[in-house]
Amino acid sequence: MIEKSEGIMLRTVPYAESSVIARVYTRQDGLQSFIMGGARGKSGQAALFQPLTLVDLVYYNNRQRGLRRLKELSWRYHYRTIPYRVEKISIAIFMAELLSITVKEGESDPDLFGFLEQAFHILDGKETGFESFHLLFIIRLTRFLGIYPNDDSFHEGCRFSLAHGTYVHTAPEHDIQLDASQTRLFHRLQNTSFSDLDGLELSHGDRVAMLDALVLYCELQLHQQMKMKSHHILREAFGS
Repeated sequence: MIEKSEGIMLRTVPYAESSVIARVYTRQDGLQSFIMGGARGKSGQAALFQPLTLVDLVYYNNRQRGLRRLKELSWRYHYRTIPYRVEKISIAIFMAELLSITVKEGESDPDLFGFLEQAFHILDGKETGFESFHLLFIIRLTRFLGIYPNDDSFHEGCRFSLAHGTYVHTAPEHDIQLDASQTRLFHRLQNTSFSDLDGLELSHGDRVAMLDALVLYCELQLHQQMKMKSHHILREAFGS
């Protein structure tokens, strides 16, 4: 059966002499893996496989097999800035890797697809104030992963428990918590919108600390090791 869907390119790996295997988050079927023959030999095709590219797909949908064959792949939207700014490229690589790890394969979620599409358009349109975009993106993504931190429990002097996903006043044994300063910053991020990012001025140290905390939070809440490989790209892109 031939089907069509909108999609978001996440990652690709070479296959055989000229083919690629691509992981794409689709509006219709969720996260899927596709194989496309001859993709590496076609002029102009390489850009379509870059992280977060918005594409239209035509594919053979054999639901008895995990790997589906792409028949056609085309642009759905051309980003204006993401492919041309080193900082935005590094954010795109990170977010694509995060989605590849945290989103379950084969689960369709049109609301998640809509959120991702909107978020990437916002990133593409921002000229300034996007250095902490990935931090806010992670927090917003946790809503769709079912692990959004409990914001109602915040109070002065509390600490955020990464293990329990809530703000606490005491420090139980073996708990993993943010310190007071990090907790206030975490809570501030929870209450910041993408449109307010210009006013969120964080130091490089704060961004690194929040990134590490959010990745660890996802690991603890999803009960899986993230094994992220793109942290260093973000650090290099935004300076030390």
